[in-house]
Amino acid sequence: MRKWIRYSLRILVIVAVVASLSPLFVPAAPLASPYASALDPGTIPPPTPASCNNSGCSRSGTCVSRYEYNCFLLDHGVCQQNHC
Repeated sequence: MRKWIRYSLRILVIVAVVASLSPLFVPAAPLASPYASALDPGTIPPPTPASCNNSGCSRSGTCVSRYEYNCFLLDHGVCQQNHC
């Protein structure tokens, strides 16, 4: 019984030492680099269409001025808008 307790205490001490030393080997902040990462969404702005007519659909189904939207009148007077 004493051997079992001694071995379990040794294992707990080893785990505690490894856990306390692990923050020393992990970098706290990302390192500055002149290269952009493909995984980082903040480095490159999202693509936007080449043309944006800044118009959107009104409640009456017509195109009115609206920032960052494209308005299109489809068949039968149906209005459709897409975000630029």
